[in-house]
Amino acid sequence: MATTPSLPVSQDINPSEQENTYVHDVYNEIASHFSKTRYKPWPIVERFLTGRPKYSVGLDVGCGNGKYLNVNQDLFIIGSDRSSGLINCAQEVSNNQYNLAIADGLSLPHPNDEFDFAISIAVIHHFATEERRIQAISHILSKLKKGAQCLIYCWALEQENSRRGYREGDDQDVLIPWVLHNVSKHSKKKNSAGDNSTCAGDATREKAQPNETKYRYYHLYKRGELSENALATGLCTVADEGATDLDALSCRYNMDIKRYLDPPDEYIEDLMKSYNSYLQFCTGYTSLSSSRSLKSLFQERKLPIINRGTYLRTKAITDVVEEFIREFENCQIISLGSGSDTRAFSILEKSPHVVYHEIDFADTAKIKKLGIMKNNKLRQLFGIDENVPEIESREAFDAFDPDLHYKNYHLHGADLREAHAYSEWKGLNFDLPTIVLSECVLCYLSPEEYSSTIKYWTNLGNNLTGILIYEPMSLRDSFGQTMYQNLQGRGLNLQTFDKYPNLESRLEFLKQECNLSRLRMTTLSSVGGYSKTQNTEDKSWIGAEDLRRINSLEFVDEIEEIRLLLEHYCLCYGEFRGSKRASSFKGIDQWPWHVKSI
Repeated sequence: MATTPSLPVSQDINPSEQENTYVHDVYNEIASHFSKTRYKPWPIVERFLTGRPKYSVGLDVGCGNGKYLNVNQDLFIIGSDRSSGLINCAQEVSNNQYNLAIADGLSLPHPNDEFDFAISIAVIHHFATEERRIQAISHILSKLKKGAQCLIYCWALEQENSRRGYREGDDQDVLIPWVLHNVSKHSKKKNSAGDNSTCAGDATREKAQPNETKYRYYHLYKRGELSENALATGLCTVADEGATDLDALSCRYNMDIKRYLDPPDEYIEDLMKSYNSYLQFCTGYTSLSSSRSLKSLFQERKLPIINRGTYLRTKAITDVVEEFIREFENCQIISLGSGSDTRAFSILEKSPHVVYHEIDFADTAKIKKLGIMKNNKLRQLFGIDENVPEIESREAFDAFDPDLHYKNYHLHGADLREAHAYSEWKGLNFDLPTIVLSECVLCYLSPEEYSSTIKYWTNLGNNLTGILIYEPMSLRDSFGQTMYQNLQGRGLNLQTFDKYPNLESRLEFLKQECNLSRLRMTTLSSVGGYSKTQNTEDKSWIGAEDLRRINSLEFVDEIEEIRLLLEHYCLCYGEFRGSKRASSFKGIDQWPWHVKSI
């Protein structure tokens, strides 16, 4: 079906007049038709709203017909829009139940520093100049409390696969058509604001008229540009779903240079080089912002207690995985959100019969794949014979396939939240005993997504599926509250952090909502031998000789401080047997666990 082409924008028109002509007037005219096409919330916005704390108060700036105002009934949201026609539609849809205002995005009628969150979906791109777009973002942010979060979405320039086919290098300021089908002028009526705006059910059309095309102004954002606009306000930091992987890479790098790992990690340097080369091409980054991010992360030296915690989690998880391999021999490992982790490489060196899968966002997988392809030892280990491609532009990076499948190693570029959409995962063997790893990954999902993700992977298997989870928990104490505020300040929302604040509540969640059995749980404090409740007769996670070795690397004198920190991180194991013949993982009980279930 043919589409109406977009048009370039005249540069001579006054920005305010341009917005009146090509935004405000148009939306009032098309309000009824537009509202009928806007009824289903975008999943990513829905996730953001369902993840807000109960009784939070927020703003929806540019709410349109109000489709997001009732997504989470535990929130109080005030919706505003410049279009009186769309506000009329929102009132009609809600039977006058929504809290609404007709307001310009540059002049919101709300007090400053009062709101817990805000959303602005497909709005900022309608402002005619960069100055006005930054001003609009700044105005929204000014309404938020310190540590609050704001979700902003705009149209992207790089959408070559869409039906309109925008691509890098095209005009960014365009007029996008909206075709009104069979509009009858008799169907319009004056609203209370005096505009000729309509909404569903206003009046019956008397006769069909020729189609009308209305043009709306859009600024199509280049990758990284929206982040730059937000940062230009000076009022926020910009959250990135991949930023936590950079943190993890930085922690592992600092741990490695302090010689905690024995033998040292021989792969981390090449992965760091890959991030230095290609992060600039990832979503949300520019050459400048990627350089700043990497410089700040890798020039920073971590505190001894951070290095100690990183080592303890790394060793504990690796020990469990290696014991799983010893017990089952031919088995499979699936690492969710594996990011820059190098555990797979050392495991496959020692156990080439193991099948190892790593899954992460496409951009992260691409960086890892390129790092693997540039490492001669890994090329030999995996039997890679193809040349390393030249990636020198965002376009080339976008076109690069994130997946890598060689021998028994499989790297998948995928969003875990969309796993159900995949008809198959190349290389997965559902008949093998499998252990699924989640190292600070599932905690970023909503409780519903968390449980559905676990059920998805356990239901695939015909044998034993073990789940090993490492993540923080609040304990609902003052230290946990400080952790929560720090995470919120960085734009990170851990939805199960406080909902399941301790080992007991997490056990019930994993048992009742995730259908896992033989649950085993402990804290990282116990792993490190710092727990006050630990039985001295229990086998320790860390041997005395290894403990002496790491104590000699860095002096940690604040024992209470490290105990307090590590008590807020848990290690959890559970399993699901896909058949009655499947054996349980007996070796898991060689370590001490604080909480158990049958």
